[in-house]
Amino acid sequence: MTCETPMRQAEDFRAECQSLYDVLQSWPEEMWEAPTAFKGWSAIDILGHLHMADKAAMAALDGAEAFSAAMGGFLDAVAAGEPATAYTRRWHGLSSGPQLCAVWWRFANALAD
Repeated sequence: MTCETPMRQAEDFRAECQSLYDVLQSWPEEMWEAPTAFKGWSAIDILGHLHMADKAAMAALDGAEAFSAAMGGFLDAVAAGEPATAYTRRWHGLSSGPQLCAVWWRFANALAD
């Protein structure tokens, strides 16, 4: 069994993000809010969740304190009973799927770099 190099992992991450971006880029606005098979979340909820996780991964590179700062609001909100999707929408503050897709795509590429 071999361990992938960090560069290979970054290349795989970028390729996976590219595949998702290619699909989502052409979606009409109404598809972004439709429930999916994943917990009934919409595509904007799922992509927001991925974007928040990417931001947390970037923060983790700066250490445990930065990671805790990045995730603290989410963990506190969920512990207080706020749905993860509601927090995530409040966190990213974007009202449309295409806007979120563009922001996520830029950040995902920066993370892969």
